[in-house]
Amino acid sequence: MGLYFRGTPIPITMKTILSLLFGLLIIATATAQEKSIDVLYLKNGSIIKGEIIEQVPGVSLKIQTADGSVFVYKMEDIERITREFAPIKNSSASPAPSKLRSMIDIGYAVKMGNFGMDRIKLHITNGARLGKNVSLGSGVGLHYYHVDEVLLIPVYANLHINFIDGPASPYISFSGGYTFNTKNDFKGEGLYLNPVAGVSFKAGQRTMINIGVGYDIQSIRFVHGRDNSGALSFMIGISN
Repeated sequence: MGLYFRGTPIPITMKTILSLLFGLLIIATATAQEKSIDVLYLKNGSIIKGEIIEQVPGVSLKIQTADGSVFVYKMEDIERITREFAPIKNSSASPAPSKLRSMIDIGYAVKMGNFGMDRIKLHITNGARLGKNVSLGSGVGLHYYHVDEVLLIPVYANLHINFIDGPASPYISFSGGYTFNTKNDFKGEGLYLNPVAGVSFKAGQRTMINIGVGYDIQSIRFVHGRDNSGALSFMIGISN
């Protein structure tokens, strides 16, 4: 059993796709971390935190603190310099969420049914918040069917709902759109639907780790005709 397509196959290996997906997740995770700061430990016991804005090697440096003040220190007065993550300030109220919401998810889908096929998935979604816990947006993805070496690109609309505002929040998500086949001159392949249920975990003031399980409904043209290639998908990602 295999997909029906025309055109020259694109030489994409499973190793390449996996490296791309995990590389993108690492970059996105690093970007979402709290801002790091420079820390000067002076020989007189003082500790100065801020951002080094100018340095003359072996002579002196300038550091700007959080309140905008700029100080100059001789290197001979500095015991050591480190770079640390800025501490999260305690607050009785959570920061207001951004009006825009961005999500990046990777995962794997296990075939289900007579015409299901395993696939590696990457989704990048951007949208607007309709409320504190509801967002509506659109996205694009990569679905790599490694058995048949087929890469489909889904373009979809997405509705995401978190049920509570807390350290861990159950959520549901629904995506619907259309996929395009890179092996068939990017012509339309078929309807794509993906309901997901999962839990979001807070990883920072504005960062969430999302873990979900969903079902892929993907219309595909097989040799015998069009049918649904269903799959159970397991996804992990980050969002703001």
